[in-house]
Amino acid sequence: MASIPDGSIAENLSMAGSLKSGLKSMRGKRSGILFGTILAGGISCIVLFFLPVSILAYLIIAALGFGIPYYFGLKRITYIIVYGLALMVVLSFVFAGAYTHDIYISPTTVSQDTGHNNTTGYYFLQGGVTPVQGSGSTVFTFNVQFHHPSSGPSLVPVYVIAETLFVNGQALNTTMVPVSNQTLSGGGILTTYTYSASLPSSEIFILQFKSNVSGVWVPTTVSIVPRTSTQFNTFTTIIGPSFLVVFLSIATLFFGVALIVLLVKQTRTRRDHILKARMEGAQKREDETDARTKGRQSRTTGEKPLATKKEKFICTSCGAEVGRDDRQCPKCGEKFD
Repeated sequence: MASIPDGSIAENLSMAGSLKSGLKSMRGKRSGILFGTILAGGISCIVLFFLPVSILAYLIIAALGFGIPYYFGLKRITYIIVYGLALMVVLSFVFAGAYTHDIYISPTTVSQDTGHNNTTGYYFLQGGVTPVQGSGSTVFTFNVQFHHPSSGPSLVPVYVIAETLFVNGQALNTTMVPVSNQTLSGGGILTTYTYSASLPSSEIFILQFKSNVSGVWVPTTVSIVPRTSTQFNTFTTIIGPSFLVVFLSIATLFFGVALIVLLVKQTRTRRDHILKARMEGAQKREDETDARTKGRQSRTTGEKPLATKKEKFICTSCGAEVGRDDRQCPKCGEKFD
């Protein structure tokens, strides 16, 4: 196995150290705060675009969206609120774009309900609609294949159902027309059904096929087709609810994290102030105690405190006491150098 040269490891460590040092030097500066907000916003947008309906994504956005700018110095409450609101507005557009993107890349076919496959012999193979994109004047053709055992009914009713996505209404619910039968080698019969109709304009539909066999419903999965709305119209339709989703979910988590961090910081600051005040008070009381103790000692010995004692000298001629600043002896007149 090939080994990594020691020089490469040292170089990588050096680069990592330089990057860490550079980021640390930006903390507290305007350029650092701006960098932090842009970085946090970019990461939040990417996470939300790829995971628009994930609570984990919302938690990541709340943590990083607040934590990164805070690390770089965004700590004033007013600035945090303004930044948070601006971030939520941007994320609302991202959410609408992500949801629109998911709609237009969703599967255009439906499959059988696996719960009925190989148990009763009644199940759908696949179904879909052509075209998947149109307008209010487009005629959409729905096709689906249904499998049933040869011992069962020769004609099974199959229904096509198309419900609107945005207004929660049913645009189509009708019986399809059987157009062909195919006897399979295993003894089953495969019937192809079709139906054509136009649909309301400026809508996204949820498509599903169902069959009722002796009172038991056999459904397919659902698919978000067909569409009579353009991507731009879909985006503008979704943007309103996107604001509601983002501010009720992501904003709640974001400002919740911000509130917790600020409360913890305020509590620590208050605790430090109290501790400092207690230490200063204790030191002051200790100094006062020391001063009183020295005063009592001075009164007991009859001496003045060391700080107020006056130095005295002896005249070498007559032995009298003279002051430090005296130039001659007050008793004998001896002069001092």
